[in-house]
Amino acid sequence: MFASSAPTSLAGAKCLVVGATDPKSIGYNCAAKLVELGAEVCIVGRDADKVESAARSLSAHASSGGCSADEASSSIIDACSGGCSAKEVSDVVGDLKQSDTLAPVFQQVMSTTSWDRIDGLIDEAKASFIDACSGSGSADEAPSSFIDACSGGGSAKEVSGVVGDLKQPDTMASVFQHVMSTTSWFRLDVLIVSVGNGKSEYLGLDPQKADDYRMSFDVAVLSPQFLIDAAVPYLAMSPQRGGGSVVVVGSMAPLVPWPDTAPYNYARAAQNCMVETLAFRHRTDGIRVNAVLPSCIHTGALDLMATKKGKTVEEYAKLRAEAQPTGRNGTPEEVADAVLFLASGTSSYLTGELMKVGGGLHLSSWFNRPKITKEFVGNTDEIDESASYDSIHNQD
Repeated sequence: MFASSAPTSLAGAKCLVVGATDPKSIGYNCAAKLVELGAEVCIVGRDADKVESAARSLSAHASSGGCSADEASSSIIDACSGGCSAKEVSDVVGDLKQSDTLAPVFQQVMSTTSWDRIDGLIDEAKASFIDACSGSGSADEAPSSFIDACSGGGSAKEVSGVVGDLKQPDTMASVFQHVMSTTSWFRLDVLIVSVGNGKSEYLGLDPQKADDYRMSFDVAVLSPQFLIDAAVPYLAMSPQRGGGSVVVVGSMAPLVPWPDTAPYNYARAAQNCMVETLAFRHRTDGIRVNAVLPSCIHTGALDLMATKKGKTVEEYAKLRAEAQPTGRNGTPEEVADAVLFLASGTSSYLTGELMKVGGGLHLSSWFNRPKITKEFVGNTDEIDESASYDSIHNQD
């Protein structure tokens, strides 16, 4: 259904990231990586001041890493001003009527030819291209999409921010329309939903309170569902290889459930079912829906949990790391890398996937580590704290 020559790069892609106001969060790191790649980004968060601050910070990040037409490096000009020797002629298909495709067309040219530079360009349809590449014109006279292709990125774009509260599912359709109005986008290529639980961290939920179960379900399932529903017509218009992409940041909690976090566990299990349901529903609409399932990631939430338990961040992070088969906690950047893989056309044949980003935690259990069991359960009398992970894990 989707041509293999469709864009796989996220440069120029229109991307909405929900839950991206905390610089230590997974969502913020996803947004930062997107702007580094030249994507247009809008973020959503529930606190207006934090949304404004994050959008400003991400915009500065985009400006420092982007490249506009009049900032194109001299190496590009040099590459466009030289001569060339006779070689076998290569050909690549490209349509100048589709400006959004010029960057990937250019990348395909460089891949097909194995060139490290361009010495000349002839395009009978666009004289300004010839001027820019022959030295008779300046770089800023060339169409910006061509300069962007040559420089490896797009012009720095200002990151937009919109206020939206995932604890209010009935507002999601209007929040999405506000996003499209604010950005003036006519399509959406990527929707990333990185949700918490409506509180500071999952240990803040009370398994004895019905309201905490309801709120968890609103945040993890109903709001993402209604937001995705509103985005469907716009995602279906994406020219990306594999179509529009939805990536939900979930959790390993349903796979390795801790009893005291039942509201969180149940909501995340339902969220996994939502992802698979929507993936199948939209399988022929040009829309892919996937999720990443992180385990213990050192975000700001871990710092808050350390404070709640009366420990330093370093002490608590070490405790949690010792419960991981790899002996360390993950980073938001590592999760963001997995998210961007699913968001891009590189994963064009993946939909309905629940990708574990958990350092192998699903291969064991929290309960395999005596120190973490002592910390959370309190059964201390018979626990040998000196036991290694392997000795505990490999007991008959």
